[in-house]
Amino acid sequence: SVALFLQSAQRVRPDFSPPPADQEAIRQICQLVDGMPLGIELAATWVRLLSCHEIVHEIQRSLDFLSTTLRNLPARHRSLRAVFDQSWGLMTAQEQQVFRQLACFRGGFTRVAAEQVGGATLPMLAALADKSLLQQMSAGRFGLHQLLHHYAQERLEEAGETVTIRQQHLCFFLAYAEGDGPTYVRSPAWLAQIAAEYENLWMALQWAATGGTVESGLRLAFSLHVYWEMRGYWREEYEWLTRLLALPTAELPTLIRARVLTHAGK
Repeated sequence: SVALFLQSAQRVRPDFSPPPADQEAIRQICQLVDGMPLGIELAATWVRLLSCHEIVHEIQRSLDFLSTTLRNLPARHRSLRAVFDQSWGLMTAQEQQVFRQLACFRGGFTRVAAEQVGGATLPMLAALADKSLLQQMSAGRFGLHQLLHHYAQERLEEAGETVTIRQQHLCFFLAYAEGDGPTYVRSPAWLAQIAAEYENLWMALQWAATGGTVESGLRLAFSLHVYWEMRGYWREEYEWLTRLLALPTAELPTLIRARVLTHAGK
Protein backbone atom coordinates (compact mmCIF):
# COMPACT_ATOMS: atom_id res chain seq x y z
CA SER A 1 0.00 0.00 0.00
CA VAL A 2 2.80 2.43 0.91
CA ALA A 3 4.66 1.59 -2.30
CA LEU A 4 1.50 2.24 -4.35
CA PHE A 5 1.04 5.61 -2.62
CA LEU A 6 4.62 6.64 -3.40
CA GLN A 7 4.32 5.49 -7.00
CA SER A 8 1.01 7.34 -7.47
CA ALA A 9 2.32 10.49 -5.78
CA GLN A 10 5.38 10.59 -8.03
CA ARG A 11 3.14 10.46 -11.12
CA VAL A 12 1.61 13.82 -10.18
CA ARG A 13 4.74 15.22 -8.54
CA PRO A 14 7.94 13.63 -9.88
CA ASP A 15 10.10 15.26 -7.19
CA PHE A 16 8.00 13.78 -4.35
CA SER A 17 10.38 12.30 -1.78
CA PRO A 18 8.80 12.28 1.70
CA PRO A 19 11.08 12.69 4.71
CA PRO A 20 11.12 9.97 7.37
CA ALA A 21 8.76 12.06 9.51
CA ASP A 22 6.04 11.57 6.87
CA GLN A 23 6.21 7.78 6.84
CA GLU A 24 3.69 7.39 9.67
CA ALA A 25 1.27 9.78 7.93
CA ILE A 26 1.53 7.73 4.72
CA ARG A 27 0.83 4.52 6.62
CA GLN A 28 -2.16 6.22 8.24
CA ILE A 29 -3.48 7.28 4.82
CA CYS A 30 -3.30 3.66 3.64
CA GLN A 31 -5.11 2.50 6.78
CA LEU A 32 -7.82 5.14 6.44
CA VAL A 33 -8.68 3.90 2.94
CA ASP A 34 -8.37 0.27 4.10
CA GLY A 35 -5.66 -0.38 1.53
CA MET A 36 -8.08 0.19 -1.38
CA PRO A 37 -5.95 0.90 -4.48
CA LEU A 38 -8.36 3.55 -5.78
CA GLY A 39 -8.45 5.26 -2.39
CA ILE A 40 -4.66 5.28 -2.21
CA GLU A 41 -4.34 6.67 -5.73
CA LEU A 42 -6.93 9.40 -5.11
CA ALA A 43 -5.22 10.40 -1.86
CA ALA A 44 -1.83 10.50 -3.56
CA THR A 45 -3.00 13.00 -6.19
CA TRP A 46 -3.23 15.61 -3.43
CA VAL A 47 0.52 15.68 -2.73
CA ARG A 48 0.73 18.38 -5.41
CA LEU A 49 -0.99 20.75 -2.94
CA LEU A 50 -0.93 19.26 0.56
CA SER A 51 1.45 17.61 2.99
CA CYS A 52 0.86 13.98 3.96
CA HIS A 53 -0.34 15.06 7.41
CA GLU A 54 -2.84 17.44 5.81
CA ILE A 55 -4.10 14.62 3.58
CA VAL A 56 -4.75 12.49 6.68
CA HIS A 57 -6.76 15.32 8.23
CA GLU A 58 -8.84 15.89 5.10
CA ILE A 59 -9.66 12.18 4.69
CA GLN A 60 -10.84 12.05 8.30
CA ARG A 61 -12.95 15.16 7.75
CA SER A 62 -14.82 14.29 4.56
CA LEU A 63 -15.39 11.40 2.20
CA ASP A 64 -15.63 13.85 -0.72
CA PHE A 65 -11.96 14.75 -0.33
CA LEU A 66 -11.02 11.49 -2.05
CA SER A 67 -11.70 12.63 -5.58
CA THR A 68 -9.81 13.90 -8.58
CA THR A 69 -10.40 16.16 -11.58
CA LEU A 70 -8.09 14.11 -13.77
CA ARG A 71 -9.90 13.19 -16.99
CA ASN A 72 -7.87 10.10 -17.84
CA LEU A 73 -10.01 8.07 -15.41
CA PRO A 74 -13.56 6.76 -15.94
CA ALA A 75 -16.15 8.91 -14.13
CA ARG A 76 -16.93 6.07 -11.71
CA HIS A 77 -13.26 6.04 -10.61
CA ARG A 78 -12.84 9.77 -10.02
CA SER A 79 -14.03 9.58 -6.42
CA LEU A 80 -14.67 7.01 -3.72
CA ARG A 81 -18.17 8.41 -3.41
CA ALA A 82 -18.83 7.39 -7.00
CA VAL A 83 -17.61 3.87 -6.19
CA PHE A 84 -19.81 3.71 -3.09
CA ASP A 85 -22.78 5.10 -5.02
CA GLN A 86 -22.34 2.35 -7.57
CA SER A 87 -22.26 -0.32 -4.84
CA TRP A 88 -25.31 1.28 -3.20
CA GLY A 89 -27.24 1.09 -6.45
CA LEU A 90 -26.55 -2.64 -6.72
CA MET A 91 -28.01 -3.40 -3.26
CA THR A 92 -31.57 -4.53 -2.66
CA ALA A 93 -33.83 -2.17 -0.71
CA GLN A 94 -33.50 -4.39 2.36
CA GLU A 95 -29.71 -4.46 2.09
CA GLN A 96 -29.67 -0.66 1.81
CA GLN A 97 -31.81 -0.30 4.95
CA VAL A 98 -29.66 -2.66 7.01
CA PHE A 99 -26.41 -1.14 5.74
CA ARG A 100 -27.38 2.43 6.64
CA GLN A 101 -28.78 1.41 10.05
CA LEU A 102 -25.51 -0.31 10.96
CA ALA A 103 -24.00 3.20 11.01
CA CYS A 104 -25.35 3.65 14.54
CA PHE A 105 -22.65 1.34 15.92
CA ARG A 106 -19.15 2.35 16.96
CA GLY A 107 -16.18 0.03 17.45
CA GLY A 108 -17.94 -2.88 15.78
CA PHE A 109 -20.95 -4.94 16.82
CA THR A 110 -22.11 -8.50 17.41
CA ARG A 111 -24.66 -10.31 15.25
CA VAL A 112 -27.13 -10.13 18.17
CA ALA A 113 -26.80 -6.34 18.37
CA ALA A 114 -27.10 -6.02 14.58
CA GLU A 115 -30.29 -8.09 14.56
CA GLN A 116 -32.00 -6.41 17.51
CA VAL A 117 -31.03 -2.85 16.63
CA GLY A 118 -30.92 -2.88 12.84
CA GLY A 119 -32.91 -5.97 11.89
CA ALA A 120 -29.87 -7.59 10.28
CA THR A 121 -30.19 -11.36 9.95
CA LEU A 122 -27.12 -13.56 9.62
CA PRO A 123 -27.75 -14.12 5.86
CA MET A 124 -28.01 -10.34 5.45
CA LEU A 125 -24.69 -9.80 7.25
CA ALA A 126 -23.13 -12.47 5.04
CA ALA A 127 -24.51 -10.77 1.92
CA LEU A 128 -23.02 -7.42 2.93
CA ALA A 129 -19.70 -9.07 3.76
CA ASP A 130 -19.66 -10.79 0.36
CA LYS A 131 -20.05 -7.36 -1.26
CA SER A 132 -17.06 -6.08 0.82
CA LEU A 133 -19.38 -3.62 2.58
CA LEU A 134 -18.91 -5.24 5.97
CA GLN A 135 -15.81 -6.52 7.72
CA GLN A 136 -15.70 -9.58 9.94
CA MET A 137 -13.63 -8.67 12.97
CA SER A 138 -12.20 -10.86 15.73
CA ALA A 139 -14.28 -12.55 18.43
CA GLY A 140 -17.40 -12.83 16.28
CA ARG A 141 -17.77 -9.10 15.70
CA PHE A 142 -18.51 -7.15 12.55
CA GLY A 143 -17.74 -3.60 11.54
CA LEU A 144 -17.85 -1.00 8.79
CA HIS A 145 -14.69 0.54 7.45
CA GLN A 146 -14.40 4.19 8.50
CA LEU A 147 -15.14 5.62 5.04
CA LEU A 148 -18.07 3.27 4.48
CA HIS A 149 -19.30 4.20 7.95
CA HIS A 150 -19.35 7.87 6.95
CA TYR A 151 -21.24 6.98 3.78
CA ALA A 152 -23.78 4.83 5.65
CA GLN A 153 -24.30 7.63 8.19
CA GLU A 154 -25.12 10.05 5.38
CA ARG A 155 -27.63 7.58 3.93
CA LEU A 156 -29.19 7.09 7.36
CA GLU A 157 -29.70 10.83 7.75
CA GLU A 158 -31.12 11.11 4.23
CA ALA A 159 -33.66 8.39 5.05
CA GLY A 160 -34.78 10.27 8.19
CA GLU A 161 -34.15 7.20 10.38
CA THR A 162 -31.45 8.60 12.66
CA VAL A 163 -33.67 9.30 15.69
CA THR A 164 -35.40 5.92 15.54
CA ILE A 165 -32.25 3.85 15.12
CA ARG A 166 -30.25 5.78 17.72
CA GLN A 167 -33.05 5.28 20.25
CA GLN A 168 -33.12 1.54 19.48
CA HIS A 169 -29.33 1.51 19.92
CA LEU A 170 -29.71 3.24 23.31
CA CYS A 171 -32.39 0.77 24.47
CA PHE A 172 -30.30 -2.24 23.42
CA PHE A 173 -27.15 -1.11 25.20
CA LEU A 174 -29.06 -0.03 28.28
CA ALA A 175 -30.37 -3.60 28.60
CA TYR A 176 -26.85 -4.85 27.86
CA ALA A 177 -25.32 -2.77 30.67
CA GLU A 178 -28.07 -3.58 33.17
CA GLY A 179 -27.58 -7.32 32.74
CA ASP A 180 -25.85 -9.69 35.19
CA GLY A 181 -27.69 -8.61 38.31
CA PRO A 182 -27.45 -5.61 40.69
CA THR A 183 -24.66 -3.11 40.15
CA TYR A 184 -23.00 -3.95 43.46
CA VAL A 185 -22.32 -7.59 42.49
CA ARG A 186 -20.94 -7.15 38.99
CA SER A 187 -18.93 -10.13 37.78
CA PRO A 188 -15.57 -10.14 35.95
CA ALA A 189 -17.46 -11.34 32.86
CA TRP A 190 -19.69 -8.25 33.03
CA LEU A 191 -16.67 -5.96 33.28
CA ALA A 192 -15.15 -7.66 30.23
CA GLN A 193 -18.33 -7.27 28.18
CA ILE A 194 -18.58 -3.58 29.11
CA ALA A 195 -14.99 -3.07 27.96
CA ALA A 196 -15.77 -4.83 24.66
CA GLU A 197 -18.72 -2.54 23.93
CA TYR A 198 -17.47 0.65 25.52
CA GLU A 199 -17.54 2.70 22.32
CA ASN A 200 -21.17 1.72 21.74
CA LEU A 201 -22.06 2.49 25.35
CA TRP A 202 -20.39 5.89 25.03
CA MET A 203 -22.43 6.59 21.89
CA ALA A 204 -25.61 5.53 23.70
CA LEU A 205 -24.85 7.98 26.51
CA GLN A 206 -24.11 10.68 23.96
CA TRP A 207 -27.48 10.15 22.29
CA ALA A 208 -29.30 10.19 25.65
CA ALA A 209 -27.65 13.53 26.41
CA THR A 210 -28.34 15.15 23.04
CA GLY A 211 -31.65 13.83 21.75
CA GLY A 212 -32.64 10.55 23.31
CA THR A 213 -34.46 9.56 26.49
CA VAL A 214 -32.71 11.17 29.47
CA GLU A 215 -34.18 8.65 31.90
CA SER A 216 -32.52 5.87 29.90
CA GLY A 217 -29.27 7.81 29.95
CA LEU A 218 -29.41 8.15 33.73
CA ARG A 219 -30.06 4.43 34.09
CA LEU A 220 -27.16 3.64 31.77
CA ALA A 221 -24.81 5.96 33.63
CA PHE A 222 -25.85 4.42 36.94
CA SER A 223 -25.19 0.93 35.55
CA LEU A 224 -21.73 1.99 34.38
CA HIS A 225 -20.61 3.64 37.61
CA VAL A 226 -19.16 0.36 38.92
CA TYR A 227 -17.13 -0.06 35.73
CA TRP A 228 -15.89 3.54 35.86
CA GLU A 229 -14.88 3.23 39.50
CA MET A 230 -13.17 -0.15 39.12
CA ARG A 231 -11.21 1.16 36.14
CA GLY A 232 -10.38 4.42 37.90
CA TYR A 233 -12.33 6.56 35.43
CA TRP A 234 -13.46 8.97 38.12
CA ARG A 235 -13.37 12.05 35.94
CA GLU A 236 -15.36 10.40 33.16
CA GLU A 237 -17.96 9.19 35.66
CA TYR A 238 -18.34 12.65 37.17
CA GLU A 239 -18.62 14.37 33.78
CA TRP A 240 -21.31 12.02 32.48
CA LEU A 241 -23.37 12.07 35.68
CA THR A 242 -23.30 15.85 36.00
CA ARG A 243 -23.98 16.35 32.30
CA LEU A 244 -27.08 14.14 32.37
CA LEU A 245 -28.34 15.58 35.66
CA ALA A 246 -28.07 19.11 34.24
CA LEU A 247 -30.58 18.37 31.47
CA PRO A 248 -34.03 19.93 32.08
CA THR A 249 -35.90 16.63 31.73
CA ALA A 250 -33.64 15.02 34.35
CA GLU A 251 -35.06 17.17 37.16
CA LEU A 252 -38.07 14.96 37.86
CA PRO A 253 -37.85 13.42 41.36
CA THR A 254 -37.27 9.78 40.41
CA LEU A 255 -35.46 6.95 42.17
CA ILE A 256 -32.84 6.73 39.45
CA ARG A 257 -32.18 10.47 39.76
CA ALA A 258 -31.63 10.04 43.50
CA ARG A 259 -29.20 7.19 42.90
CA VAL A 260 -27.26 9.12 40.27
CA LEU A 261 -27.12 12.20 42.53
CA THR A 262 -25.63 10.04 45.25
CA HIS A 263 -22.80 8.88 43.01
CA ALA A 264 -22.28 12.31 41.44
CA GLY A 265 -21.77 13.74 44.92
CA LYS A 266 -19.08 11.30 45.98
